[in-house]
Amino acid sequence: MMAAPTSLFLEICSITVLLDAWRRIQKKGARGGLDGVSVQSFGDQAASHLEDLRQALQAGNYTPEPHQRIKVPKLDGSGELRPLSLPTIKDKIVQEAVRRIIEPLFEPEFLPCSYAYRPGQGPRRAIGRAIHYLEHDKCRWAVHADFDKFFDTLDHEVLLRRLQEKIKELPVLKLVRMWLRTGSIGAKGTYDDADLGVGQGGILSPLLSNIYVHPLDVYLTDKGHRYIRYADNVLILADSQPRGTEGLNDLIYFSQEMLKLRLNPEAKPLRHVADGFTFLGIHFKGRHRRLSDPKMEKIHRKIDWLTNRRQRRDLTKIVADLQEALDGIRRYYTVINPQAQFQQLEKHLRNRLSQLVAEHFRRGTFKKISDAANILTPLTWLARPDPEAQAQKAQEVARQGREMAREFKGAPGSNAALQSISKPPKEKRDRAVEQTSRSVPTPIPTSVPATDPAAAAYQNGGQADGATPPFPTPAADQKPDQQAGKSARTDTAGSGAAPAAPGISEISEAAPWDETPQAALAQADQAVARKKRKYIKKLAVETEVAVTSPGTFVGKQGGRLFIRRERKQVYSIPLIKVRGLNVHSSGVTLSSDLIKALSDKKLAIHFCTPGGEPYALLHAPISPQATLSRLQLTASQSRTGLELAKEFVDGKIRNQLNLLKYYLRSRQAETEDPYTSLYPEKSSILQRCQQELGKLQLDEDYDTGRKRLFALEGQAGAAYWAMIKTLLAPEIDYPGRERRGAVDLVNSLLNYGYGMLYPRVWRALLLAGLNPHISFLHSFQEQKPTLAFDLIEEFRSQVVDRAILSMLTRGEKLTQIKSGALLTQETRRKVITQVVERLGSLHPYRGQKVSLEEIIRRQARLLADHLEGKKRYRSFRGRY
Repeated sequence: MMAAPTSLFLEICSITVLLDAWRRIQKKGARGGLDGVSVQSFGDQAASHLEDLRQALQAGNYTPEPHQRIKVPKLDGSGELRPLSLPTIKDKIVQEAVRRIIEPLFEPEFLPCSYAYRPGQGPRRAIGRAIHYLEHDKCRWAVHADFDKFFDTLDHEVLLRRLQEKIKELPVLKLVRMWLRTGSIGAKGTYDDADLGVGQGGILSPLLSNIYVHPLDVYLTDKGHRYIRYADNVLILADSQPRGTEGLNDLIYFSQEMLKLRLNPEAKPLRHVADGFTFLGIHFKGRHRRLSDPKMEKIHRKIDWLTNRRQRRDLTKIVADLQEALDGIRRYYTVINPQAQFQQLEKHLRNRLSQLVAEHFRRGTFKKISDAANILTPLTWLARPDPEAQAQKAQEVARQGREMAREFKGAPGSNAALQSISKPPKEKRDRAVEQTSRSVPTPIPTSVPATDPAAAAYQNGGQADGATPPFPTPAADQKPDQQAGKSARTDTAGSGAAPAAPGISEISEAAPWDETPQAALAQADQAVARKKRKYIKKLAVETEVAVTSPGTFVGKQGGRLFIRRERKQVYSIPLIKVRGLNVHSSGVTLSSDLIKALSDKKLAIHFCTPGGEPYALLHAPISPQATLSRLQLTASQSRTGLELAKEFVDGKIRNQLNLLKYYLRSRQAETEDPYTSLYPEKSSILQRCQQELGKLQLDEDYDTGRKRLFALEGQAGAAYWAMIKTLLAPEIDYPGRERRGAVDLVNSLLNYGYGMLYPRVWRALLLAGLNPHISFLHSFQEQKPTLAFDLIEEFRSQVVDRAILSMLTRGEKLTQIKSGALLTQETRRKVITQVVERLGSLHPYRGQKVSLEEIIRRQARLLADHLEGKKRYRSFRGRY
């Protein structure tokens, strides 16, 4: 039961706060998440969606959807991709509402040394403070470090303890806990749990990261270090090498021991300023400041990415995106006035835009120079950002673009010429960097644009009219180390007293959660787990392609699998998401391109008759390992094989009993129910068979031992199927378990389900290197995978029986073709969906939760390990 709503939570749930949050998300044009709902589609019925969200929050029914995991280029030359976790629009709205309400609780205690994701701070001020320490405090030693996988490694328990210091309301903590624990789903359709970290892409993540690292800010400033932090980037400046070493050691100690964070390895973390160091894209060396080489390369790549002709984007949109990027560059870096580097970047940008304009002229989008110039004129350039210069440069770019179009029109290799990037050679870039370093001997700009009050404040010593200084100025009568620590603690306090902040002992010995918070967090975890199970089942069905209609063509086009029927495409899915193809009909055609694509992905194609009997398994060549085949053959003639056969039977009986217990749970109150009445008698038979099996000594010959195992299996099976009969409605005709030749509905459903399970077990054995024709429980049969008959026994009841019985007990409409025992096409689709969902469901397995399909593969591998003497085989036991 959810705790009573309280003040913060009621504010979060108010329609006013949710509406404001929605407007902020809408203004950003934020990308949607896994549910496919965009800002535009949400906005079409925003009032209704927000009311539903409010009601779900107040009722305690809100659970976030899994994040959509995407990867974007890092643009740092590494070729690596940065993972982003995108919440859905509705989850972003709730996160924004929570951020708006809880941020004022934490912002007053944050220190001025923290510059990321905070109002009135930012990289420009962080750079300004670094310059101040270097110029005014005469610091000569620098420690630069950054945290390894910062957002991905924040410890949830540490973070929640920090939150609990300010937030006492369990519903709010429960919301944050759910967001922390919610996993993500990537392009391949795999679900990744979130055991650590906060998702990059979440609205709340920046605030949570600052809350997490705040104790480090307190610790280092209290130790008197000249310390600056921007997100995961840390800079400590010192007036001596010993003091710098002390700062580095303090940083390492607190980060690792108290926050469980690791610093990225650095060959020389402590440097003399004369040797140079880089912080936030600025290279500091002596009194010279310039954009670092990696930063320049990154900006070049960003320009290239935004002006990529292959994207064929509208030029107006490109100009808008470029404007946003240029505004950020100018805002961050004009504090060091890198005019030569700005001119270099601008030259590159002009050439890239000229190529785009040329392409538009070639396509006929533009007829006159003014057509292009009118679109380019609003762009504010890095050098000379004034209206007159904008119009002039727009004309020049438009004219150059038209000349390029004329020059290359119809010429051989014209596309290659247009695609060439006019990036200057490295030696020219180096000369530009040298010129920048020489031309800016001090970090203070000689002139400041009138539109830049922060820079004006810096030039006037932080005393510009109505302007806030970009960094606090220490009191003149304090010692340097005292200034560094005390000023950082008093700037935001107002009264000059240091705000209360947790010390080391308070972080490491935080008060444990009492029962009520524990219950709230457990509820949050359970809600996320339920949502995870739902999505995993959904993914299993969506990624398992089944064909049940004659006259169907299945092929590959680009990177997608498609299904065509009667010359119309009826289905399409990215190949990267496909996990298997099932052909359950005659008259189906497959393209060779598709077969090869699935083979390359090491995926199988399963063929079954319309009645569910598997007749073929198509996959890339997999051969049993000769060594394992020899071990199987030896074991099949010895006690080892009988022990394995005994384990298969034991697993089958245990799982049958556990399934009966599962159905008993919902019937305890029904005293007149036939199932409840019969359960004691029949369950005792299964338990007795289980006990006798445990006592069974297999000292006789192999055939006699197998007969005794089959006898116990038969007794248990008779009791099990007698119980199953009582589960079914009286109008369902079930004569008892029949395998071959069954014509009734129930047996036809079961046989069809088993037909789906057999090829999966067969393939799992092959992947484990086992020979599917050498078995231990079932006798060898020509051209029959009898080892698959052995291993499947453990999984029949937990996969197929439960899937079929769930449909029957729910009263689903399941029918057969009147002329025979075959299931109708719609019923076959239902069986396929239900069995695939069941295979995708998660189950406890040796300390983990994995899908039943994965458990089948692991059991096959365990069987191989047992034969090789590496591990002991134990049958799978399903839960109930």
